[in-house]
Amino acid sequence: MKLKQALPIIVLLITLVECAAAPRLIHIRLSARGDRDSVVLRWAPTHAAGWRIAGRLGYFVERIAADANGHAMPGTYQRRTKEPVWPWSDVDCRFNINSSTNYAAIAAHQMYPDDLDLYPADTVPIGRVPRSGDTMVDRFSAAVFCADNEGVAATALGWRFFEKATEPGARYIYRVFVAGNDPTVMFDTAYALVDIVKHSIDAAPPVLTAEGRDQ
Repeated sequence: MKLKQALPIIVLLITLVECAAAPRLIHIRLSARGDRDSVVLRWAPTHAAGWRIAGRLGYFVERIAADANGHAMPGTYQRRTKEPVWPWSDVDCRFNINSSTNYAAIAAHQMYPDDLDLYPADTVPIGRVPRSGDTMVDRFSAAVFCADNEGVAATALGWRFFEKATEPGARYIYRVFVAGNDPTVMFDTAYALVDIVKHSIDAAPPVLTAEGRDQ
């Protein structure tokens, strides 16, 4: 199994473990990637119990400039989302999902399991879209898997933010948090330090193989 193929499975296993019991405090996990003139953020709650709640409340994204040591610079705070980031509605799903966004189609079925007509049948082969999970944990696990594999799926789930209004060479601290309160759970706040520099991809190891049936 290639390492790239294994990573989503690892994410799923972590999700299933964390879904074993509903905690009072639910974490938000955030990853960020800076480029020469843009930033992409992706995040997700760590528990199925908070998935629907956070999706209903939405997420705010904020940023503040940081110095060379990664310390926040006073007076540079900005909220980057005028409105909370919400998951797509069923109407949004129908409008945006097509034959090139199969993971988003699967994610849509996890959000709206009773709606079997989220996309035209002639654009996304129905045979390639698994049935939605029977439980909230199943649906949440499938949603995390989809977001891990496709940016459109992450956007559909309300777990992605992109902006180009950045200054090359700058350094920012991004903050993502749930845009409201709920009496049943608490959510923490996620932070990421991002450098606005050209993104580079590390070279793959020269030899990386895996064999089954190891003893």
